[in-house]
Amino acid sequence: MKKRLNFRELSETQLDFFNPAPGYAAIIMEEFLHQGLYSEMKEVASRMKGIKNEFHRQLKGSDNRRHEMEEHNLVCKFVPKSTYKVDYEGLNEYLHDHYGLLLHVAKVDHTVIKEDEELCNQLANYQLPLSFYIQPSFNKSGKELIRPSEETFEGVETDMLAKGLNRLIPVSEYYENAYEELKREMMKCSIVKDIIHQYKDQSEVKQLKKLLKHKYGSVTVISNKPQYDIQKITEDFGHEFLIKHSKPDSQLLESIILNGWISEKEVKQFKTIIDMPLDFIVMKLDVDRRVTAMYHDQRIRASLRKSS
Repeated sequence: MKKRLNFRELSETQLDFFNPAPGYAAIIMEEFLHQGLYSEMKEVASRMKGIKNEFHRQLKGSDNRRHEMEEHNLVCKFVPKSTYKVDYEGLNEYLHDHYGLLLHVAKVDHTVIKEDEELCNQLANYQLPLSFYIQPSFNKSGKELIRPSEETFEGVETDMLAKGLNRLIPVSEYYENAYEELKREMMKCSIVKDIIHQYKDQSEVKQLKKLLKHKYGSVTVISNKPQYDIQKITEDFGHEFLIKHSKPDSQLLESIILNGWISEKEVKQFKTIIDMPLDFIVMKLDVDRRVTAMYHDQRIRASLRKSS
């Protein structure tokens, strides 16, 4: 595997904002592509996907949902992923009236309220400063450079698939970490910082503009969905407004269930299953067992706290 980029060396070429040349974010993205790090990351991801697809093809006719490969420390499993229709207003009212928990888990979903112009304007002053991320786009040269090979694994024996996947997992982690490091470094670019400063207090900006062009494409600054100050909204409009126009954050709700403040059964009464497809997952067996054991332990502790 190649070494990560030398950001200190590359930062010396950072250009002034008023110079029409690329800027630091574009320079390091171009170098990441030029050295083949991005294409290698995509190639590894493509090969891992191909191996997992072949595992799925071979196992989809099995009556078993779980297939452990102890000798390779891998497990292939089919996991139900339920899709629900949720009575959010009823759930919000229940969380507020019975436990006083609504304020702790409520979240205003901008994707929903932006369809209501009057409501969107009403909450504009309660919007928190925007957060941003960097997204690359590629021109014709860039797309050719990063195009992964279409390797097929059809008919490859399970043992060989497992060995191949185990060789690729640490390589994939290496490149993913290198790419995350690159994105954090790109956010240090003076031009990116200027754009973020300029737009952070404005309403949602899906894509500010194409900027910082380089040999293989460009990088774009994109805003995350706006977040809102729930505490102030509640103080000014009351809990009834929150009950009607918010929904519980799923991660926070799961957290209060695991802490035993409310049971999963109580939450499920407001959910109606509309679909239950099976997700196919391939992962390290020891990691799967560790996560499962930790989850079951949290459930037991939550049940004991709830009953005490």
